[in-house]
Amino acid sequence: EIESLTRPIVAELKSYTSPPLPVHKTMTAVFMLLGEERKTLREWNSILILIKSSGRKSLMSRIRRFKKGDKLVVQEVRKLIAGMSYDEVQNAGKSVSCLFRWVLKVCE
Repeated sequence: EIESLTRPIVAELKSYTSPPLPVHKTMTAVFMLLGEERKTLREWNSILILIKSSGRKSLMSRIRRFKKGDKLVVQEVRKLIAGMSYDEVQNAGKSVSCLFRWVLKVCE
């Protein structure tokens, strides 16, 4: 389903100035799995910089190249998203729901 991550979805993510908490948490989880440190992801502006990256550093490119999450990072991400549901994320921002599903799949 991550193939449904398209430019319009990335554009929607870029448009948030202060996203709903489920959106912020999901994107924090995504970038943690992609190797970013959690402390650098506290501010939405830091996440926006990563979302706006292009080429090999673009979000879509990084996800396509992703192989497997670090065990300790996966455990930390599980704690971060504990109690979150797909419906809650989808209601907060449809665009991020495919990314939330990807996070859930990686953390299985």
